[in-house]
Amino acid sequence: MKNGISSKLLVMTCLLSIMSQADAKKTSVIKSEASTTKLEIQDATDKQNLVGINYSTWHSLAFRRNQPIRNIQKIHSGKGKFGHRGSWHFWAEPAVGYYRGDNAMVMDYHFDLFEEAKIDFIILDVTNIYPKSKIKDEYIYKPFEVMVKVMRDRQQAGKESPRIVMWSPGVLAEELDERYFSKPEYDDLWLYLDDGQGSKPLFLSRLDRDQIPQQLNDQLTIRTMWGLRSKPADREWSFLMNYPQKVATVDGKAEQLVVCTALQKNYMSNEKSATSREQGKTFQRQWSRAFEIRPKFIVITWWNELIAQRQKDGKDGQVQFVDLFRPEYSRDIEPIKEPYGDMYFRFMRDYIKAYKKGEQMPMDLLEALDKGSDREDFDMDGIPNSVEGSKDSDGDGISDQWDLDSNNDGIPDSRKPLEKD
Repeated sequence: MKNGISSKLLVMTCLLSIMSQADAKKTSVIKSEASTTKLEIQDATDKQNLVGINYSTWHSLAFRRNQPIRNIQKIHSGKGKFGHRGSWHFWAEPAVGYYRGDNAMVMDYHFDLFEEAKIDFIILDVTNIYPKSKIKDEYIYKPFEVMVKVMRDRQQAGKESPRIVMWSPGVLAEELDERYFSKPEYDDLWLYLDDGQGSKPLFLSRLDRDQIPQQLNDQLTIRTMWGLRSKPADREWSFLMNYPQKVATVDGKAEQLVVCTALQKNYMSNEKSATSREQGKTFQRQWSRAFEIRPKFIVITWWNELIAQRQKDGKDGQVQFVDLFRPEYSRDIEPIKEPYGDMYFRFMRDYIKAYKKGEQMPMDLLEALDKGSDREDFDMDGIPNSVEGSKDSDGDGISDQWDLDSNNDGIPDSRKPLEKD
């Protein structure tokens, strides 16, 4: 009997040992997989010639039940009508089609383009959200969680992702800290900067920096950022400024310069006072200032704002939009279907390439106006530009890969009932 018990114990001991080894191996694999999804910490303190771009995730606001997708460009051509005051309008249709802010496939496509253009960081625009805002989830929180997963997946696939700089009202900083900055699982996503008190995540506030609790001043490296200000304060960045742009300084040293494609004085729809793209000349002038000054940070305005709300009409009955209007009076660089395609992306990519290499500014890029894209598939949908739109398996008029399904329920956005206004 004792021998039988001993044999059983021996077998059980062996089984436990094998199981323990298997669990250890499994744990090791899990740890290994987890470690590969962590991004390398990006510290900007000792780096130069860093380039970032303003980035939006608010596009779900333009998708509402029983409301059409309004396109200012098409309305001007006689197709459709302007919506009521406060309603959302796209200024153009993106090359990938209209998308919601939490679309992972579109984010991955954007990050592919950023990797090609050598964009170091994105400035995530949260400037219209306050602690009591009812649209926080669709504006930023849902898109942000999708973005985190996209970045992790790209890391596993050996692809680069830009780091994130949050830009919000100062009164929202505490909430963002509770959700993100204070949690270790997000610590590899940020761009870090040492402001003399150690390297910390860089955070941009609207002009209400005084609303940020003191403990967050100790946990973050903070700058303010706003636009169209003639005399920026020390440690105040700009996202909108006419040529020749003023340099943002820290203790008198040049730190940041904005580069815009176009900008308004008050309303972009006020074409008498706004500065248009001038077929790329505005972007060229603004980049010339960057090559002249070469500050630590360049911030490009904008990648994908895309939508704007109709404001109160002007005295003459003119419809008014603050940031976006017709193509020449808009400032996005993301590839669109018409009229620019990926032209402004190519401008940006080639300016950045020369800038980071310390070369002279290329002055012949505007010749691209008379040429097609040098990228055979500029919306990266697997279909060459020359036959774009011909691959449409379900016959709904939208190319297969970009027949977008924003919430992954198996129903393309084009067939979804829009959300309630």
